[in-house]
Amino acid sequence: MAHSKISPTESSRRILEEYHIDEGVGFALPHPLEELPPAFSAWIRIARNLPALIENGQLREEVEKLPTVSIDELKGHRLQRLAHLALGYITMAYVWNRGDGDIRKVLPRNIAVPYCSLSDKLELPPILSYADCVLANWKKKDPNGESTYLNMDILFSFPGGDCGKGFFLVSLLVEIAASPAIQAIPTVFSAVQNQDQKALEKALGDIASSLKDAKEYFKRMHDFVDPDQFFNVLRIYLSGWKSNPKLAEGLLYEGVWDTPRKFSGGSAGQSSIFQCLDVLLGIEHTTGEAAEFLQEMRKYMPPAHRSFLCSLEEGPSVREFVISNGDKDLKKAYNECVNSLISLRKFHLAIVHEYIMSPAKKQLQLKSGSKTEEPSKMENRGTGGTNVIDFLKSERDNPLQEMQKELPDQYSPWMEIANHLPHLIESHQLRARVYKMPLLDCRFLKGHREQRLAHLVLASITMGFVWQEGETQPPKVLSRALAVPLVEVSRHLGLPPILVHSDLVLTNWTKRNPEG
Repeated sequence: MAHSKISPTESSRRILEEYHIDEGVGFALPHPLEELPPAFSAWIRIARNLPALIENGQLREEVEKLPTVSIDELKGHRLQRLAHLALGYITMAYVWNRGDGDIRKVLPRNIAVPYCSLSDKLELPPILSYADCVLANWKKKDPNGESTYLNMDILFSFPGGDCGKGFFLVSLLVEIAASPAIQAIPTVFSAVQNQDQKALEKALGDIASSLKDAKEYFKRMHDFVDPDQFFNVLRIYLSGWKSNPKLAEGLLYEGVWDTPRKFSGGSAGQSSIFQCLDVLLGIEHTTGEAAEFLQEMRKYMPPAHRSFLCSLEEGPSVREFVISNGDKDLKKAYNECVNSLISLRKFHLAIVHEYIMSPAKKQLQLKSGSKTEEPSKMENRGTGGTNVIDFLKSERDNPLQEMQKELPDQYSPWMEIANHLPHLIESHQLRARVYKMPLLDCRFLKGHREQRLAHLVLASITMGFVWQEGETQPPKVLSRALAVPLVEVSRHLGLPPILVHSDLVLTNWTKRNPEG
């Protein structure tokens, strides 16, 4: 399905329908199915009995004698998501088994072939991801009841008792609590386009409120998930085979690929809702590993949700509108949103310390007999394969970065003129240089900071072009090679096509000593 760019005037309902976002549960799959057609009943039987089969040493034998079945009978999105979830659970259990180091490096073709075929249909990777174990792995005990922990359960479990139920359901409830923020997005974009300060202020308040609710649900992790049980049991079954020394070459999917493939395990970085809010609020993650990791995690999201994120990136800049508007109440509402998101990430960092760092340190000290030895970076890696502490600290501590200093090489004609503006104006050569300037395509400007620098450069050239002779003979028409890219960049940023305060003051700076 092709997804068009979000228009600020589109209704919330249109966005929800187009991008597979449910009004009640947000990015979670609404009303997941619990049964597959009879031809696939063996998948469901094994997935529902994983803990017992693993404990009895029968899991791999049961998997290896499964018949190879075609997925052609699996019609409809929810049926396919259930099958993908079941095969994901079976795959993780087959690879890691009892979690004692007895690892399988080859997934048998009777599982690998249908699993990869199904993954191709859903445009998801053939590994248990957040979209599976959190967003599609739930049901209501009372279908007419509310979405509360006591009225919900998970469809499949790993060894570890109720640890998995607690971990997956609390994560799901955080998603649901934060989902009203998605419903506020059409209002936010419409308010920016129409310069409706009060409407934007209210929408930002709604977003901040939903994030505070999400944090309250997140706190319930302590009530339902034991840190040692998570670290020593559940975490093993959520681990992938990318950046994992236990499967350094990856996993071979028999009958699908001739060489092993590497995929990351389920991670909170695969949650669409928090990346969505980053884009909406203009928060960039420009530190190497964190930025790359978040981009990589988009491949593990359902395709409609990936498209939603891309559409948001093409929308107007909320941050730039707030900055250029200058209203204190609006800025306060925006900052409250950002601070609520940072607060949620700080709490996530505390959870990581409690559920990964502390157990890892305790385990290492028991093995070594030393009370001071610290876990290595490899031991600190999360299920997604990244160093969780470095990643989360970069998210928490670096919401805003120093401005861009250079544009890509193809925009060197702009930079050359901007860097010599005083001389070109004084020598009356500026307009001649602008008229010779080629018309350049703005599509190659990557990211918010490059666009901000481009706006500063083009707007500065524009002011010099218009007022080169003082106010005596200003031209009434701006050169096409200057006007077209300036208007295009301005549209992306939600700024007017003229030099503004956010250019002169907020963008036009650098550190002489980057470490100073």
